[in-house]
Amino acid sequence: SAAGGVTSTVNFALSFIPVHLAVMGLFLMGCFISISMGTSCGTIAALAPIAVDISQKTGYEMALCIGAVVCGAMFGDNLSMISDTTIAAVRTQGCEMKDKFKANFAIVLPAAIITAALFYFIGSGSAYKTT
Repeated sequence: SAAGGVTSTVNFALSFIPVHLAVMGLFLMGCFISISMGTSCGTIAALAPIAVDISQKTGYEMALCIGAVVCGAMFGDNLSMISDTTIAAVRTQGCEMKDKFKANFAIVLPAAIITAALFYFIGSGSAYKTT
């Protein structure tokens, strides 16, 4: 933050993402980053400062922005091939990684679609804006 990285990232993102898609964008970024990193806590730590700044710049409630990050982080951690919980589940249950991925994907994909749609509709309304 002292170097302006968070502010620059937020300004850049908001220059091409419409404000009403900011909350849904936080959710999708959380999904992508947590799948890539394999950690929900690391994703939250990386995106929370960005979510706070987006909240301040767009007027959305901070709890809503942080909630979108947490939702995305949990989604991706569940599907990541390098997540500690995925590795532990596969090793202790003696199943194949691809089988666990297919089963989890079938469970979480509908939930992720519904969640993204909810964040879209919430972002399109004004009930969760502070300004």
